[in-house]
Amino acid sequence: MNITLDDIERSGIFREEALGRVFEAKLKGAQRKLIVKEFLSPLSLDKKSRVRLQMRFLEDSRILKTIVNPSIAIPLAVIDNEENTCAIFSHPNGIPFYNFIASKGNLEHLASLNILKRMVQCFQILAKSGIHRANVIPNDFFIAENESLQMADTAFASFDKSSGLHDAGLLTGDRSFYSPEQIIGGKTGEQCLIFSLGLLFYYMLIGDRLHKSASPYETLSQIINKPFASLPKKIHPSGDLEELVRRMLYKDESRRFASLSELNKFIDTVIEREKVEESLRPKDTESRISREITTTMTIKKPVRRWGILATILVVFAAAILLGKSRLFPPAPKGGFSNPASYGLLESARQAIDAKEWEKARLFAKNVLDNEGSHPTASLFYGEALFNLGDYKEAVIYLREAKKSSNEAIVFRAGLLHSDCYVHLANYREAERYLSNMLKSIKDSERKDIIQTRRKHLIALCLTAGQKMLMEIQDSANIANSLKDMMKVIERINPNAVEIGFFKGALAYTYRDLNSAMQYLNDYCALRPNDAVAAVLRDKIKMSKP
Repeated sequence: MNITLDDIERSGIFREEALGRVFEAKLKGAQRKLIVKEFLSPLSLDKKSRVRLQMRFLEDSRILKTIVNPSIAIPLAVIDNEENTCAIFSHPNGIPFYNFIASKGNLEHLASLNILKRMVQCFQILAKSGIHRANVIPNDFFIAENESLQMADTAFASFDKSSGLHDAGLLTGDRSFYSPEQIIGGKTGEQCLIFSLGLLFYYMLIGDRLHKSASPYETLSQIINKPFASLPKKIHPSGDLEELVRRMLYKDESRRFASLSELNKFIDTVIEREKVEESLRPKDTESRISREITTTMTIKKPVRRWGILATILVVFAAAILLGKSRLFPPAPKGGFSNPASYGLLESARQAIDAKEWEKARLFAKNVLDNEGSHPTASLFYGEALFNLGDYKEAVIYLREAKKSSNEAIVFRAGLLHSDCYVHLANYREAERYLSNMLKSIKDSERKDIIQTRRKHLIALCLTAGQKMLMEIQDSANIANSLKDMMKVIERINPNAVEIGFFKGALAYTYRDLNSAMQYLNDYCALRPNDAVAAVLRDKIKMSKP
């Protein structure tokens, strides 16, 4: 697309700094919004350094044009003449980071984690193409209502010793997101970027900067000298979330995550555990049914005449049961061949109640070793394995738990069984399992819970499909996976809007650009805030002759 500066109308400065400015614009006579990154040589540097920085700017801009990924905004034009050096981007979907946070306040943990993961992936995509950044510029990220994200890389240069910027005292980007080693010695690297991302993640969680002062240089001093203590208790951080932030914000770079890849894997771990935490929080109808399950189950205890001691034990057990509400049925106390099994099963239940998954696993395993088989012990063992991330093994024991004659145990095991397939990204099997549960269950409220989970699968399939389009280059593998996900959605709701996206994406992988454009136009008309679909549509427009 041939665009010159004469073709555009400026509409305000987005950011201005030592090496240039970034401003919003639009095409004259059209409504298409643009972002322009204009390079301005700093006169305080020698001519050789200015030329080197300008060449670096142009090289990065041209590399950006070769990246095919909907998470990265591609320059529509790169201009280099006697008067101007600039890159012109199509305005990304969504709103800039600071505006997004201002509209939402501090984000939920899971939303913050998902956005952080997408940011990390953007920097990984840039690095794979040869563009290395050492600190974040928050407003480079545009976020839509559905929390999809696109990055417009408006950084002018890596802030390193060789550029001459550090010695000249020229600070690029947002200085409140520098790492200590950048400030002190002009050092760059992935550890610097990880620290910078840690500061941005803190901002997402809290809604404010970790280090702030009226003076920019006092802010830099705080970054160097003031250690991260802990996340505020008001946001109720989990131990995993605390550990993630701490490992990103160590002053000693050797103690941080070794790479973006290692950081990304740890984020995945925290996301999975946060999902489990969220699923265990009481929720409306499901919570009420769980409480009813707890109170209506009959508990049979072996008949023993222990006099006063037995009475005390009964009263103590009753106090425990009356004092707690759980999302799973209490352990039955009868039918054991080994007298120790009842106590072990009760310990497993209490460990699950306290979310001490390894303890629960060990206690439940002891019961199974003693008894050979026991549906409730299998449920507890399977649930512990699920929360420890061993989904394949969990399926085996949850299948055993479903042999119980107790409907509550069967229902709980069934939901966890389906969730295992979700975590294994086997959405077809997860849907098939929920569909079978729906046919066999008569209770209307339990049916509603299952239907809600099936509908949630639609969103999961859409997210997985879009992620696949962004990350995988093998068209054949993408097409097969997209077909499977589309079939899952069709089984749940043949009229789902999301089917249109998958049809468009499949047409795109087959290089049927006209059909792809038609499907995506229809989908975007119904889902105007889907950034991935909009970016994919723009790529098709640019690809068409």
